[in-house]
Amino acid sequence: MLYASPQTLANLQARDVLISVDQYNVILTDLARDNGWNGTSRYFGRFIVMPGIKIGSTTAYPAVALKTGAFPAGSKISLLISAGAYVVGAGGNFAERSSGVVNSGGHAIEAASAITIDNQGVIGGGGGVGGNSVYVGGGGGAGFLPGPGAAEQTSGSPGTLTTGGAGAGNAGRGGDLGKNGSPGDRGAYGLAGKAIIGNVNITWINQGDIRGAIT
Repeated sequence: MLYASPQTLANLQARDVLISVDQYNVILTDLARDNGWNGTSRYFGRFIVMPGIKIGSTTAYPAVALKTGAFPAGSKISLLISAGAYVVGAGGNFAERSSGVVNSGGHAIEAASAITIDNQGVIGGGGGVGGNSVYVGGGGGAGFLPGPGAAEQTSGSPGTLTTGGAGAGNAGRGGDLGKNGSPGDRGAYGLAGKAIIGNVNITWINQGDIRGAIT
């Protein structure tokens, strides 16, 4: 008769990890370790983003709000994004005043390991920043965190969780989730972040509300 060690039995038993507070730059392998995984055995479990919770990033492109990390081969992991929950990239913003250098929106999910996703909420790339015009700033992109309005003599408005901010004067508006910013007179504007990177590794139970590119 074969006997499994207690650690092997623990890893073979599926467990739920609840994400019940707003968080930034989440890595699922780190959450698994925080909940008792040894980091080497196959992992069997479900990560649940609870209703109303937001997962985002403290910085925009190329940062990602949620990454799977690298689980061992043979692991079985899943992600439930509950109704009313958001996994979205950070909103784009101008990096420097009057520089014409823009930050595109951040990405939402990067799947480096096989994972099953049931999206009942919203997955979205951060919106791109709006383009500047002379002495007036473009609006910040949507996301979590939203992009601030570009700082000029008259600054643009910041974005919100889902919508881009208005540009000042004739400057460009920031992009909504998954949308590029609008150009200003100078032409430079930010691109939207991607909703999904690594779709080849995802088995979808429900795609639901996805805003932005799936690659």
